[in-house]
Amino acid sequence: MIGCFVSGCSWKTTCPALLSLHLRRLHEPIDVYTCSELNCGRRFSVRCSFIAHIRKHLKVDENEIRSRKNRENNENELLAINSREEMESMNDFTVVNNANMIEAENAKKQEETKNRSESESLINIETLSLEFANLNVGLNLKWLEKSSISRKLVFEFQEDVRVNILKPIQDVVGIMSDSGLISAFGKHALNSMFSMFSNVQSEYQFVRQLKLMQLYEDPVYFTICNELRPGVISHKLDMIIDDIKGVLMPIRFQLKKYLESAGMMDTIIDSLKPSTDGMIRSLIDGKIWHRKVENFNEKIVIPINIFIDDFTTSDTVSPHASSTKICGVYYYIPCLPPHILAKLQNILVAGFFLSQDRKHFGNSQTFYKLVEVFTELETNGINIVHDGKQVNVYFMIGFVTGDNLGLSEILNLAESPSANFYCRACKRTKSDREQDCREFIESMRSEDGYDEDISLNDVSRTGIKGNCILNDIPSFHVSLNFYFDVMHDVSEGICLYGLSHCLRYFVYKKKYFTLDDLNCRKNLFIYGHLNSANIPNDIKDTNLAKQKVKMTANEINTLTRFLPLMIGNLVPSDDPVWQYLCSLLKIFDIIMLHDIPVELIDELKRLVEFHHLNYVNLFQDTLKPKHHNIVHYATAMTMSGSLRRQWGMRCEAKHKEAKQYCRVNCNKRNICSSLISKFCFKYAFDVFNNQFILPFIDIKNENIRSGALPDVCEPLANTITCNGTKTFKLLSKFTKQNSLYEKGTIFCLRQKLIRNVYEIKAILLINDTDIMLLCYLFNSKFFDDHLQSFLLEKEDKLRIVTNIERIDSIPINIHYLNGNMYLRMCNFVSINCLIGDTVSKEC
Repeated sequence: MIGCFVSGCSWKTTCPALLSLHLRRLHEPIDVYTCSELNCGRRFSVRCSFIAHIRKHLKVDENEIRSRKNRENNENELLAINSREEMESMNDFTVVNNANMIEAENAKKQEETKNRSESESLINIETLSLEFANLNVGLNLKWLEKSSISRKLVFEFQEDVRVNILKPIQDVVGIMSDSGLISAFGKHALNSMFSMFSNVQSEYQFVRQLKLMQLYEDPVYFTICNELRPGVISHKLDMIIDDIKGVLMPIRFQLKKYLESAGMMDTIIDSLKPSTDGMIRSLIDGKIWHRKVENFNEKIVIPINIFIDDFTTSDTVSPHASSTKICGVYYYIPCLPPHILAKLQNILVAGFFLSQDRKHFGNSQTFYKLVEVFTELETNGINIVHDGKQVNVYFMIGFVTGDNLGLSEILNLAESPSANFYCRACKRTKSDREQDCREFIESMRSEDGYDEDISLNDVSRTGIKGNCILNDIPSFHVSLNFYFDVMHDVSEGICLYGLSHCLRYFVYKKKYFTLDDLNCRKNLFIYGHLNSANIPNDIKDTNLAKQKVKMTANEINTLTRFLPLMIGNLVPSDDPVWQYLCSLLKIFDIIMLHDIPVELIDELKRLVEFHHLNYVNLFQDTLKPKHHNIVHYATAMTMSGSLRRQWGMRCEAKHKEAKQYCRVNCNKRNICSSLISKFCFKYAFDVFNNQFILPFIDIKNENIRSGALPDVCEPLANTITCNGTKTFKLLSKFTKQNSLYEKGTIFCLRQKLIRNVYEIKAILLINDTDIMLLCYLFNSKFFDDHLQSFLLEKEDKLRIVTNIERIDSIPINIHYLNGNMYLRMCNFVSINCLIGDTVSKEC
């Protein structure tokens, strides 16, 4: 037995591990650990060394006891042999000796069993402690991830739980243990579980725990400028050095954990394969990317898009609005599928800078550290573990993205739309741009031309203010940054301009309907559950008269898409403005495609030319800079891939997290540091819970039920049996690519320009693995050119849709007008052309 050496404590044990826990729970901190064994008294400053010393004592004591027993046994045996008078026979002695040996072996086995049981119990306690520690980490990260809760509040809440809830429970456990109601082992087990809150009492301790779990790495602070300015020191005016700091996330650490998360690397490798079916998808299918990676041979090169944009963290009319304006830098892997990039967790934060610092000190001093990081990622790459093997992965900048003003600022180009050479892609003058209806290849910018323009050093003649710091990244060049943002050029650009002119023409000039009629039809239109979150507000008379309709980008998209169904029957089909609007709708539908058939590229050029000519002639208005950007879209798609997949809509949505946190954070002097600390915790939460990739198809057990098929589906029973299916269950709903499929869901199957539209009647789970849909097919009667929609009718017979896991599909809404069903889609697709027997089969 070993007793506690602390004075006044009579606690004893035979297990060094329990002694260690006893000292840590009840008596620490202890400056000196003193051995209380007789004739020892050694002193230790570290608990683990002290426990190791105690184990040696126990081992020595066990050896002494064992040797003493052996000596006693030998003496007894000698006395027994010499005292034959006290023994009846040698055989009796042998029997007795064998009995003693059997008894000793049994006692030894019992002792070993007891020790093993105690050891297993200790292991179970340690396992439970680790599990509770993980629960504690997950609980803290859950609330630290919330943008509406400050970091300080999370740890104050944890301290309240520890002091006001767990500490009283621990006291009760101690009283029950002293009274014999709970064994010492039970007390130790409960205290081990309660200790999960004791280990983390501050943000510093929690960060240290996250680092041990490889969930956290410190952000990178660097100096933008050492500025000498007047200041007050010890109540006296003096000159002080004020370090202007920038802050970046640990980007290498981020990428390593991101790629090592479940399923991410396999998804990226599949996305790096160019399309072979005549479709233009991500930038992997663009000519610029092929040119960048041609010298990398068999190396794994992953593209990265950088998004840079300014946003306000307080009210725009606040006196502190300009001083708290932030330049946010995000990055993402643009070749990932759209349903993955739609999740904000897959848009990673690179860093934050004060906008006034960037404007005051310039891009070179602000972004030099960012350039160093991405240069190293391209040159040396990072090592990750994939399928149990070490893999070296390289990263290359695809495009630097942002809105038009932000890109011009970052790339050191002319920022004003009225500048003579404003376009980032070509060198057409302002007067030319206002009339251009097509692209002029001979005016396109190039690397050689860029160098010549830099040497001229005249922004009025070139549109270039100076060399861009991002050109220091080996694979990047401003002239190759052939990127246009669909959100600002289309939604907030040509759609807004076109709708303002068209509605003003319909309401005030032709008077086909009043503004009240338009707002009434807009409010009563059934948008469907997929579009109900972006219904635009009423259009005001003052705004329409000035041709300045105010809406968000999503609201403009909704109004543009469904305006033909709202007011189409009020406008004559031969109206030239209506024909202009139809061309705008066709351009809108093509640009909004995630996957673009190659044959639509020439169609887009023709539509853009027709649209621009009619805009100038019908409205007697000059083309805006965003109109000119659309001229380059057909070339941009072949050079850079689908522009919809790289638009800034989701990146700007990422601003919301930072804005929410700034409202609850009181630190206004060092706001970038507070933001980066918050996003480090948010990233740790995503890694801890593996939030990056959700299952392609998610089937929850609570949605599976046994039962009979609906009456209308009974004819399918024979078909299912003939197909060799033995069992099936009814499935109420499932999720595919984050979209919900259930009874009544209308969806379309897509293959290039073919669309098949179905409505789900029932969902079957075949053999607990495969999904089979019982659906009604919608037939296309004809395409209504006036409404730019397909007139549909639903079949009475059910069809079986299989292989839904491998077919490109998306839920849609069908709209009703005058008792007819319409699908708002332009006529460059074909409706109701069955893809094959493996997809749809008539019952």
